[in-house]
Amino acid sequence: MFIYCLLTVFLICFLKDYDIVIWSATSMKWIEEKMKLLGVSSHSDYKIAFYLDSLAMISIVTPKYGIVQVR
Repeated sequence: MFIYCLLTVFLICFLKDYDIVIWSATSMKWIEEKMKLLGVSSHSDYKIAFYLDSLAMISIVTPKYGIVQVR
């Protein structure tokens, strides 16, 4: 419950100056599930602009690491 309270205060404070976006390297299914569990997707004091999932990542090739997924 403590984490939920901190998250809520954080999101309400930043809503004044910023659009809120949730990004995760997981699939959209899990992002939506986590946000529902935390009460983020239905909170009345702030609104999430959009979610970004792992499909928003691009691949780059580096000499040292080969193909790497980056955001």
